Amino acid sequence: MSNIILAIQNIIFFNHNYQLYFVYIMVIIYLFTPIIKIFINNTNINYIRYFLILWLFLGVLLPTFAGFRPISNFYNLIQYIVMPMGYASIGYCILGYYITQNTEKTSHYIIVFLLGLISSFLLTVNLCITLQDINITFWGGMSITVAMMAYGFFGMIISTDYSIYHTRLIKNISNSSFTIFLVHDIFLKILFFKNIKVSDFHILIGVPLIVAFVFCSSYITYFILSKIKIINNSII
Repeated sequence: MSNIILAIQNIIFFNHNYQLYFVYIMVIIYLFTPIIKIFINNTNINYIRYFLILWLFLGVLLPTFAGFRPISNFYNLIQYIVMPMGYASIGYCILGYYITQNTEKTSHYIIVFLLGLISSFLLTVNLCITLQDINITFWGGMSITVAMMAYGFFGMIISTDYSIYHTRLIKNISNSSFTIFLVHDIFLKILFFKNIKVSDFHILIGVPLIVAFVFCSSYITYFILSKIKIINNSII
């Protein structure tokens, strides 16, 4: 009974698994969608560019570099002007609209995506080695490197007229992405409680092996849930 009461309390006070942060972000975006529509439908492209510049500075660059000197010296200012992640995520919606209205060549987006990916990898490795600890500053959802990857990837899709989705495999993975993110941490925790770690294997074997297990298990979960009509229609 005490466990049931604790579970109810956790639900009321939002003491959920940390991976569920994206659910709150989705709710925020849905709530602001009517306002976003009014903004983009009743302004010219220059004001949208102005918003994106502000968003890039306050919602992406500041959160990324706030922990590094000399930016960290301005903490008393930053804490008041930086965009919280939930609201900063709205910028991605407007960025997506901007890309659809001002599409560049596919090669442009590929270059930006690769630069973001390589920079994220190298900077993350360097930080972890330097600090002798796990640091995912440049792998975080609102970091500049991940923003570059998001911009590049979405731009690739738009500039190729969604051709990537013409394949059944990619379409299935795309449809299952919400469920995969929702449940993947369950399988990570199963590995944790079974004391199975990446470090138990050679790095070139351990990482792909763990990724494959978590992805396949999450996808199978999606496949099962998709067969339940009410869940498939209203949740996933």
